[in-house]
Parts: sequence; structure tokens; C-alpha cells
Amino acid sequence: MRGFIFIPPSYFLDACSGGEEKVKGKLWMGIVAAAALLIAGLMGVSSLSEQGLYTSVVTGYVTDWWTGKPINGSLVRVINESSGVEVGNCTTGPDGLYVIKVDFPSVGMTMTANITASKEGYYTNYTITTLTGSLPPETKTINFTLKEAIPPNVLFVYPTPENNTEVNTSFVFINATVIENETDIGGVWLVWDSEKVEMENRTGLTSGIKYLYATGNASGGVITYYCYNKTGLTDGVYEYTVYAEDLAGNIGKSETRFVRVKLPAPPKISLNCTLVRGWNFISVPLNVSNWSVPAVLSSIEGKYTMIWTYNASTKSSQIYMPGYEEFKELEPGRAYLIQMSEDATLQIEGTLLKQNISLLKGWNTFGVPYGLENYSLPDILDEHGLKDKYTMIWTYNASTKSSQIYMPGYEEFSELKPCNGYFIWMKENAMWEWE
Repeated sequence: MRGFIFIPPSYFLDACSGGEEKVKGKLWMGIVAAAALLIAGLMGVSSLSEQGLYTSVVTGYVTDWWTGKPINGSLVRVINESSGVEVGNCTTGPDGLYVIKVDFPSVGMTMTANITASKEGYYTNYTITTLTGSLPPETKTINFTLKEAIPPNVLFVYPTPENNTEVNTSFVFINATVIENETDIGGVWLVWDSEKVEMENRTGLTSGIKYLYATGNASGGVITYYCYNKTGLTDGVYEYTVYAEDLAGNIGKSETRFVRVKLPAPPKISLNCTLVRGWNFISVPLNVSNWSVPAVLSSIEGKYTMIWTYNASTKSSQIYMPGYEEFKELEPGRAYLIQMSEDATLQIEGTLLKQNISLLKGWNTFGVPYGLENYSLPDILDEHGLKDKYTMIWTYNASTKSSQIYMPGYEEFSELKPCNGYFIWMKENAMWEWE
């Protein structure tokens, strides 16, 4: 039996043996060894082929998807797809290089291999390829990029209310910091009672959303500040959470908090409206707690005989008299002719009236709310939704017992007054805006 020389494939490639330079050295020594093997074969010494050992080499680099830098400590594994058995592995060094050899018992033998690269804090990446046993060894270069798997850290900071805090304002200011470990922030949004509000990465006002933005370095990442002023709140309990997504697709979120809004009762306002014997054209300029006719007119009970109004929807008049009631309530923003049996003062107590009033094409009755800064014509109409939508306003002056008209270019009065009532001729349907 002839002797033989056996040079193991591990001599050619010592996987994970200490970086790129050492692997190059081994490959050079392997070439020398292969030459010695060839000479030995010519001398009649048994070759590696007769030992049935053939090799495939998988090599490459593992780098960070965002920075492009090598990843140290990434585990690369070669797994036989058919059996699920791992046939080789390597942990990268500082240069991110890995080299794995896979031995085969016969030349040309193939294996479908699942090659994976993983590291804690990153998403695993993999590829499927076919390895073939050969001599000299087949070499496949497969590079991996790994995306970080750590979501942004989202924290509430002052003046965001602590969880379950009660506030007495109609707004809540949300202030949050977003700390990103590696990539940039792709988006930040607030979910307020299931309503999603996108928060842009800039300073300014967009669709009623207030943003304040600043960046700086923080331990473990870059810190970004997002602020949002949620307005228009009424009494109730609200739930909110802030979410942030980085460019790697990781989504982080803050804790979920609840806030209780309890607004103080609006201040009560008392008004006195002077009425004279005979017909008076009136409206109610405050929001009262009870709109029934007897409740609103309780201060002049027994001093009036009839109330008349005009219904623009049905284009018909309506009358209220004790014992004959075609309507039972007064309406905010509407006007009424009331016949007084004596002079009296109508006392009204309520809060500011903030309600839009629908006006139809044709004649409508209307009044103005208390508390405005400017009652002059035509400004009060132009500023509240009626610009160029009317042709005439009519009222009745109880003191002079005469009617008065306002038309652009013909003005018998120059302002509208709370407590007074008016007719307006509308060219089209419109909203008398007071909200």
C-alpha cells in the first residue's frame, strides 16, 4: 500500500482565524501546500482526491445598512436546507470579514445552503445558495448588510401633563423627546383618542398644528423634540400616545397617558333690555339655560299679550299667546315682535352665545350676540359670513314707532344692537357665523 500525504482543508482556510490579513496568509501557504501535494502525486503518493475530501468556501463582509461600517461580532452560519443542520459558522472581527469552509465527501457533490448573518440589536439577514465540493475549493463571496432593530425611544417631558392629570383648559400641550440610536427619524405622530395626527420635523404652523423642533446629541443617540398643542377640547377623558418611526422601519412609542379635561363654568352675564308699551322687535343675545317662552320672559310675565315671529323654512308667521301657542320656545339668533301692555325691562341671564345660525334665501329674522367688539354695518355682516349675500335689513324702532331700513348706499341706521331684532333679505342660503 502506497503512503499518502493528507493536507486538511482547514490548513488552507482556518475559518474566523483572525481577520483579512491572516486569511490571505493562509491562502498563500495553501498554494504552496497544493504545489507540494501535486509533486507528491507525481511521485506516486496518494492525493487528496483519494481521501474523498472536497471543499466549498463562503466568504464576505458584514456591514451596517445605514453607516456602511463593518460590524464586529456578527455570527454568520451555514445551514443545510435539507437537514436543517449547521455545517459551519464564523463570528466577524473588527473588519467585518467572515470565512467559512464546508467539506464534501466527493467531488461535484452539492448542497442547498441557507447562509444567515445576525447580531443582537440587528435584524437577521440571509440568502439561499448552492455550494459545490471541489478541489481547488469553490469560493463564493456573499456580503451582508444588517439593519438595526432598536426602535426610537419616545419620552414625554414637561409640560406634558402627568398620567391621569385633570386640567381646566380647553387645550393640552404635548411635549415629547425622540431618541434615535443610529438612523434618522422618518416620522413622528400623535394618536389622540384614535385620531392620528402627523407631526412634521420643522418649526411652524401647519393645519392648526404647532410644531417646535430642535436636535442635539444624547447618550445612545440623537434626541429630537416634538411639541403639539391640542386645542378645542371640551369636558371629558382623553387618551393619547406618541409614535416615532426611523428610516430602518422600527417604530417606537411613548407610554399611553390619559388626561381629564374639566372646564370652569363660563361666567354668567346679566343684561337688561328696555321694552316700551306697544310693539317691540327683540332677540335674545345670550345663551340661556332654558329657552322656553315663559322661562326667557319670566321677568316680564303678565306684561305682554302677544309674540309674533316669521318662520323662514315654512315662509309663514307664528304666534304665541297665553293659551294659544304655535311655538313653545324662543331660538338663539332669531327675532320676535312682542306686544307689551306696559313699559318694562326684560332681564336676561346667561353666557356668551356662540352658535352658527342658518339663514335661507328670502326673508329671515335674526339678532346679534352680546360681547362683540364691533357692531357697525357692514363690518359685522362681512366678518361673519354674510358679505355680498344680502340686499336689505329692516327693523322696528319702538321709541319712534317707525320702521328703519339699511341697504348698501341707503342707511337709516349704522349698527346692529344686542336685544334688538331684525329682518334680513338674503340673496342665497348662508351661515350667520358665531362659533
